[in-house]
Amino acid sequence: MLFASKLFPAPLQRVGSVAQSALRRMLDLALPPLCAACREPVEGRGLCPACWSKLSFITRPYCERLGTPFVYDPGPGILSMEAIADPPAYNRARAAVRFDEISRALVHALKYGDRLDLAPMMGRWIGQAGRELLAEADARAGAAALAALMGAAFQSISRAGRNSIAPSRRAGRCRRAQAGQANRAAGWAVAD
Repeated sequence: MLFASKLFPAPLQRVGSVAQSALRRMLDLALPPLCAACREPVEGRGLCPACWSKLSFITRPYCERLGTPFVYDPGPGILSMEAIADPPAYNRARAAVRFDEISRALVHALKYGDRLDLAPMMGRWIGQAGRELLAEADARAGAAALAALMGAAFQSISRAGRNSIAPSRRAGRCRRAQAGQANRAAGWAVAD
């Protein structure tokens, strides 16, 4: 919209947004929005109330490693018997919903039916389910990148001399290499 504000005056922008809204309403009238799972007509986007009520979102308490839900709350940091008996190659995983009738239909529609329109909705669910993992990963990656950049900066300062902070092309390559090493150390897959 910032680009449009430079090209068109405000009254013309309002006319454009009204026309866009009218076009969206006509499209909804001609092709009504359907439930993503059962394909019944719905108001807005997403799932119908019947399908929504059948979804089972996974919330605490769950296994800290596998993310499988517990029937009761055994306390913080408890692992499931499966995670103890056969530990996975990863540290932690999360799922947004249990894999049942509705979620199976949604996943299969996205994966095998090329229903890319489901990706934003399901992505929000996954983002919500894994928000603490994502926050921790962002913090870890940010700290690793900062450490790598600081190390490269101090190396380039010491190479250039105490009174000069002029970066060189070699220091730039060094910074990129050290950032890659720090990301690998933090557990991130890095493509060189």
